[in-house]
Amino acid sequence: MSDTPAGPSGHHLVAAFRDMARAAFSEKPLTESLQAVLDSFVPLLPGTRLAVTLYDPVTDRLTVSAAHSDPGAGACLQLEEGFTRWVLDHGRMAFSNTPATDDRFVRSPTAPPPAAAAAFPLHAGDRLAGTLDLCRASSPLEEGELELAEALAAMVSAALQRQRLQALAHQDTLTGIGNRRSFNLTLASEMSRATRYMRPLSLVVYDIDSFKLVNDTSGHPAGDALLRGVTAKTRSLTRRTDHIFRTGGDEFAIVLTETGPEGAAVFGERARAGLEEWLRNESGNGVVLSASFGITSFRSGDTAETLIQRADEALLEAKRAGKNRVAVK
Repeated sequence: MSDTPAGPSGHHLVAAFRDMARAAFSEKPLTESLQAVLDSFVPLLPGTRLAVTLYDPVTDRLTVSAAHSDPGAGACLQLEEGFTRWVLDHGRMAFSNTPATDDRFVRSPTAPPPAAAAAFPLHAGDRLAGTLDLCRASSPLEEGELELAEALAAMVSAALQRQRLQALAHQDTLTGIGNRRSFNLTLASEMSRATRYMRPLSLVVYDIDSFKLVNDTSGHPAGDALLRGVTAKTRSLTRRTDHIFRTGGDEFAIVLTETGPEGAAVFGERARAGLEEWLRNESGNGVVLSASFGITSFRSGDTAETLIQRADEALLEAKRAGKNRVAVK
């Protein structure tokens, strides 16, 4: 009788987890990292299909972000509204070697039920972020294989937490948009692209006129609520390709891609009018609110510093001219 264990050898385990760790903590985009983690792990579970399903609590949507199938797994994984949803509701693993008779499993109308299925919770910090889903078409999942899958779920959770921390480092915690650091990085990147491909680019900076009076008369919670509302209104006025940032206090910036001076001026006036109307309804305690805008466009020889300085000068001109207006420089 051979002394070789049925499961993966120690060497294969070490190699697989080394590759998974490299993928989980790489600087690649999240989807690429997750796919690389699964690709490294599949050889440890022959005949198994794996998928990472991410959950968006805002839309209550489930999205398969990465998947990998061993040739013997079959097309058996349709867990999103079955085991996956159960795990998200209960916060613990779901597993069955008889999923056809398990109430938690939602059968596919076009495929036979798998021989085995499991889903493990994935966490990003203290937040339940999704599930690691497994299925096997023709053989059960053994206890040791489930332990390996649980270790994989921990590795995937580490990748999700890394991505979350990276996002937080570039996100304004009050409004959810980019912070000053994110603004600097994005502006540099878009300026490089505009230079390389000779494409137009514009910068808009604006702030809320008389904002300090809101904090003084209604308190900082009211001021915070106002800034969140301004952010939401600004989002409704911009395109998906534009970038919005809170650069400090009541100061905001918008990087307008593929937009030259004329288009930026039209946008600025539209945004000013939109915010004026919205802020009018938010005014209280005798404080009349509006917004002032400074706009400039990228020119040959510009640096990020000269572009920002010119936009700030334009904003100052708008303030000096009476506020609630757009100045272009």
